[in-house]
Amino acid sequence: MSVFRAKLGRRLAAVVQGLVGLAILAVLVEGFVASGLIRPVVVAGGSMAPHLVGSHRLAVCSGCGASWAIDQAAQSPDACPECGSASTQVVADGPADRLLAGHYRGLPQRWQTVLLRSPEDARQLLVKRVLGLPGEAVALADGDLWINDRRIAKSLSEQQSLWVPIARSLHGWRTEDGARLPDAMMRYNTWRCHGGRLVFANPLTDDLPYNAQVTRRVRPMFDRAVEFRLSLAEGALIEVMPQGRRDLRVRVAQEAAGKRVVGFVGRRSIGATPSSAPRTDPLVTVSTFDHQLLVAIDGKTVLTAPLEGHFLRAGSTDDRLTLVASGAITVAGLTVYRDQYLNAPAASQGTDAASLSAPIGGWQLGPEEWFVLGDNTAISRDSRNWKAGPGVPTRLLRGIVRR
Repeated sequence: MSVFRAKLGRRLAAVVQGLVGLAILAVLVEGFVASGLIRPVVVAGGSMAPHLVGSHRLAVCSGCGASWAIDQAAQSPDACPECGSASTQVVADGPADRLLAGHYRGLPQRWQTVLLRSPEDARQLLVKRVLGLPGEAVALADGDLWINDRRIAKSLSEQQSLWVPIARSLHGWRTEDGARLPDAMMRYNTWRCHGGRLVFANPLTDDLPYNAQVTRRVRPMFDRAVEFRLSLAEGALIEVMPQGRRDLRVRVAQEAAGKRVVGFVGRRSIGATPSSAPRTDPLVTVSTFDHQLLVAIDGKTVLTAPLEGHFLRAGSTDDRLTLVASGAITVAGLTVYRDQYLNAPAASQGTDAASLSAPIGGWQLGPEEWFVLGDNTAISRDSRNWKAGPGVPTRLLRGIVRR
């Protein structure tokens, strides 16, 4: 009985300690809000969709069960972004995202989300993402950010802050000497399996289902990523081909000494062995954002390589993300993402293919000016189209936004 009482006492003490900690945190947050160090923010509109949205409508697919936000002005959703089914409907209204914006510890960094006063109406508060820093020359081309005539390649954490999920798998994919097991069904028929080869069936484009009310054209996306949990038997390997071509692929192999990662770009091979022994079933990330091949194991980048020459082009709808397995493997949590496509607002785009990818910009920022953009580039008003000019003065910045 005394042992039981001792255990109960320790558990109660832990609960009380946790509650006291939460109470102290609540008091601190309330104090910061009262002092103006932290400002609560309620998102309005969809200029930062899909990452942040104001009041919206919730659409669902009756075929696969996927759900997503659409603009309040939309009468009905488009086809399902995951399975392509037209059996979609609005089922509810969704609340606006609520955030906290804090005063800076220094100035914001590129890709951070900030709260600012509108250069067109100082009474209006906006949430945007920082792309250009003071003194830089900014341009947007091929869907990417260019600073001082150089394409900016994002780090893994920066990619994760921007990427948009395209498809998730409900079940795992297993092979045994290249043969598909009966329980390896993939969700929504998004994937096609041919023995030891798994092919993403849907074309990857920059379409954003939130914009169901906007007349828009879509572009094929080369900037894509795939992430999954991987288990390999000894001697087994998996190859990821982001464009379905062998001249751009990543191989993860299980060797006696551990897992070996090799990237193949054209005729070059770039090898990397993770410096720390990865877990039994590591999380593998392969991306081609910003014309850069990036491979990460358990959230740590182990390989990067620039993609030059014929890789510096937009993908086509025939470029199918492909996984090829040899030996016994198990893939779980398979998710496909795309990058944000940075370009002109939908209202100012032409209708021909050339104008869809035409570079815009050449904006030169002053020593106290910042270039900001909404994630939903089709509808956002920001540095690209403000009449006051592209540069946001430092005095209009009000805080870095945190969820």
